[in-house]
Amino acid sequence: MGFLNYQATLFLLYDSPVFRFLPAKDTNADLGFVAHSDLRLLISTLAATEITLLGMFIGHHLWTFRSRNRASGSVLLKAGQYHAKMIVSALLIFTGSINLLVVQFGVYPYVAAAAGATLAFAWNWLWDSLVIWGQGKKLQTG
Repeated sequence: MGFLNYQATLFLLYDSPVFRFLPAKDTNADLGFVAHSDLRLLISTLAATEITLLGMFIGHHLWTFRSRNRASGSVLLKAGQYHAKMIVSALLIFTGSINLLVVQFGVYPYVAAAAGATLAFAWNWLWDSLVIWGQGKKLQTG
């Protein structure tokens, strides 16, 4: 679901006419530490990543890992851990690979997104299942 959410958001921001206020495709930008040849792609991928990240956290918390209880596992702590993990996964691995593949190698953005998602999946699952929503101690009832 996260991948579909990302693709839909990327389409709305990058290819659809809905967000006309964004820079045109292939607008060069000097970001100080690096130049980017498609500012609209960079903005679109960053926004789509954050929107997807929020949806994925909610889905994991309410559905995927709902049966796992941790004594120190407040929702805010888990959200903070999840966002910290996603700095590496979503921003460096996923968004970085998309922008590299599109700008440097001319790969179509939606194909590049599939490659980035594949690279980030293993990192995400290990952190989600072992650290953020690790088994921990089950709460005793009764």
